[in-house]
Amino acid sequence: MAITEDEVIWAFRLWNGLAEGGRWIVPDLGIYERTGETTLALKELYAATPDHVENEDDRSLFDTHDYLAALGEQLGWEVILEIEKAYNQEGDVLNIPEDRYGQAAVCSKQCGAIVRIEPPEPAKIFIQITKGQCPVCGEKGFTKAWEGLHVYLDDTGARIRQFMNTEEE
Repeated sequence: MAITEDEVIWAFRLWNGLAEGGRWIVPDLGIYERTGETTLALKELYAATPDHVENEDDRSLFDTHDYLAALGEQLGWEVILEIEKAYNQEGDVLNIPEDRYGQAAVCSKQCGAIVRIEPPEPAKIFIQITKGQCPVCGEKGFTKAWEGLHVYLDDTGARIRQFMNTEEE
């Protein structure tokens, strides 16, 4: 990913112009806040993904957190994650309780799906559990304790089962 001289100049001026506590809204990515002398933190994460990026050469300053972190590194800035709020495609706040980070459940229908409560991160996709329905098999595979939560889906087991079933046929 090539960072242009114009992006470096632009970021240098913007970031140095932000007061501590000042916020920078990056469309399709989130809200960054200047939290130190040379530190920017991603505080609010948007779920939108830029659809105008067709290949690595089309990337720009505004497309990914990793790109901004790489740019920051060139400027001597630290661009970090301190996500306080994350949103879905509809703009609703994700229901990811911090006190449950790390908890996991396996679909009771034994389809191979595992869901985990994880901290939000850029490019990580979360699925909301509704009516206990498993996002893989569609059956009621999760208890009420998981109702309404946004979870990270690990469907590796389900994909292995599917692969094994197609090989047997």
